[in-house]
Amino acid sequence: MANPPDAPLGDAMRLCQNPTFQDPKNLDSRIWICLGWVEIPDPVSGGTLLFHDGGTGGFNTLIVIDKTNKKVLTLFFNSFDEASDTESETRLAFQKELLDLF
Repeated sequence: MANPPDAPLGDAMRLCQNPTFQDPKNLDSRIWICLGWVEIPDPVSGGTLLFHDGGTGGFNTLIVIDKTNKKVLTLFFNSFDEASDTESETRLAFQKELLDLF
């Protein structure tokens, strides 16, 4: 994703990474929503990271891309229970700790 090809697929990859809008009512003012990605500030480098997560049917996934440093973090959780506050809070805390190390 750091260097999409100069072709229609590359054009689509660049387009989906363009910051499109912000949601200051629900998200930090430094966060941008892209087409398919969320652009978040990198607390270490001061740059930005591309982030996407989701879950269904008993699993949850997360991917974070640091294009500047050419690093990718991918997590797969073998559980997903939206009704469980404990599970959601634990998963978010784990994600935050990993992002701090990333």
